[in-house]
Amino acid sequence: MADGKGVVLPPSKHTSGRRYEVLIDGPLAPLPSWILEEGSRLRAIEGGEGDRVQPTESRFVLPERICKGARNRILYRYGCSLRAHGWDHASMLADLLRVDAERCLPPMSDVEIRKTARSAALHSPGNASRVTPQVLNAIAYLEKKARTRPTKGVGAHSRWAVYRALLDCAKHHGYMHKGRDVAVRISVRRLALAAGLGKTATQDAL
Repeated sequence: MADGKGVVLPPSKHTSGRRYEVLIDGPLAPLPSWILEEGSRLRAIEGGEGDRVQPTESRFVLPERICKGARNRILYRYGCSLRAHGWDHASMLADLLRVDAERCLPPMSDVEIRKTARSAALHSPGNASRVTPQVLNAIAYLEKKARTRPTKGVGAHSRWAVYRALLDCAKHHGYMHKGRDVAVRISVRRLALAAGLGKTATQDAL
């Protein structure tokens, strides 16, 4: 930090085209008091306007249990999928640690997980989060057809709430399945929140 200069943090892009990354992932040193006094003059800039990629949920299907011998490969592929969906290194690492704790038998060491996250973060954030015009056209058609269908009957409110939430989600994360169907990956918990329903009502509507 100096007069007329600034601070760059991952995943800011260098003029060479490569991105900055953390070399030593350890505790931060105490912040000098003179920096605190200058804090009101600082502002953070994350990359350039054209570099920003909105992170979205990965479409990668994780096994319920990831056994020894496949852990590194599967977690690396999952990390690459997160990167393709615009995730930064810190978010990728946090999610890989979660998946390791919840699904790996036995869990891997933190050192291995950090190495996997760093390797996946070497890739530039992808554009898997960008919905194609084909998907948007299909969603527009589905929305038009939905307005002509009856909404009465037992459970109709819940079904339509879930359907509308799925359409809204597909506008941001949808993709074509087998060239004719619009598909989207979303957890029941997130879908329930988007639909304004409980988890049980959402599962019944599905």
